[in-house]
Amino acid sequence: MRRWALVVLLLPALAGANLSKEIGQRDMPAVVFLLAGDVKAGKLVPVTSGSGTILTADGAILTNHHVIYDKGQKRLHDFVAVGLLKAYDQAPELTCLAVPSHGLIDGDLDLAIVKCEQDLSGKPFRAQGWPTIPVGSSKDLVPGVTEIFVIGYPGVGGPTINVTRGTVSGFLGKEGGAGRDWIKTDAAIAHGNSGGTAIDEEGKLVGIPTAVFPGQADLGERVGLLRPVELAEPLIAKAAAGWDPGAQADAAPPPTPPAPRTGDKSCALAKGVLLSGHVYASDNSAPIEGAYVIVLRPGVKRKQIKDDYSNIDAFYIAYAITDQDGTFAMPCPVPRNQTFTVVVLARGFVELSGDDVLSTSKAPDRFEPWGGKVYLQRAE
Repeated sequence: MRRWALVVLLLPALAGANLSKEIGQRDMPAVVFLLAGDVKAGKLVPVTSGSGTILTADGAILTNHHVIYDKGQKRLHDFVAVGLLKAYDQAPELTCLAVPSHGLIDGDLDLAIVKCEQDLSGKPFRAQGWPTIPVGSSKDLVPGVTEIFVIGYPGVGGPTINVTRGTVSGFLGKEGGAGRDWIKTDAAIAHGNSGGTAIDEEGKLVGIPTAVFPGQADLGERVGLLRPVELAEPLIAKAAAGWDPGAQADAAPPPTPPAPRTGDKSCALAKGVLLSGHVYASDNSAPIEGAYVIVLRPGVKRKQIKDDYSNIDAFYIAYAITDQDGTFAMPCPVPRNQTFTVVVLARGFVELSGDDVLSTSKAPDRFEPWGGKVYLQRAE
């Protein structure tokens, strides 16, 4: 099985990228430079860079998830600074800061939308009247015929905006099979183009530069890969409807969940079913860190627990807390051949609970119930 690599390889630039003056003047200001990083000792420390496309006049920016995600630490970066086009021959002007954890995210498709919430001094910021690129369609692209233009800040030859031209060379499905999960192109793509813009001859957004298909570079086998814009439609629709990242940050927290039992060093059962899975936000599929997944004792119903959870310690048999990837793993097994009520809690999200929603009658020793995924709705 061939594996794909993120856009980290420098490819030779294609000569003669040729946009009409009108399309260039309209579209290039809507392509932004993104500088993602973390807060260390109270300072903003840049880590990596990429590109993005402004979708709405109030500053919703489409990019790749991997641009704002620290793969080594398995978490989103603390901030992403947005740089706007100042002039074709100048570096972009850093203008404001977005918080990746407040974004709309689809990690499976490597797509995300962010929006600035602060200026560079930390004061509240809201974009107004930003330039945008019209969203097109990749459905009419024809291999070997349709020309596309890749715009972004790859860092090749300096910090200024960069445009390359190429032809659609085909399509790919998942894991390199048949399908339209990817658009193949011979347009030059390099590190920093990730999350940027691929437009058709009419200047409409048709794809997001995301990866390269590895081959032997000296034989010209490197192929640029774009995510078709249709895969981002659910995220784009939310942005177009006026999505506000601040509303997610200000969501009211639920009551404090239970603390671990003091002095517990052993499990009630030596054998049983070990539960694991993942907890995600329902609106953007972002992993939720610090969520409590609580399994109540057999026969206990949700109504027996007080709304402030002050008595829950007497009713649960096992629980786990999700890590930064939203993953939970129960340290203690639960009994076989039983049904259980489950409660899932996370600060800023609505409680999810259900009576007798977990059955261990046919469960293996290690079991991921509900398909291994739980989705929580954000609090209003």
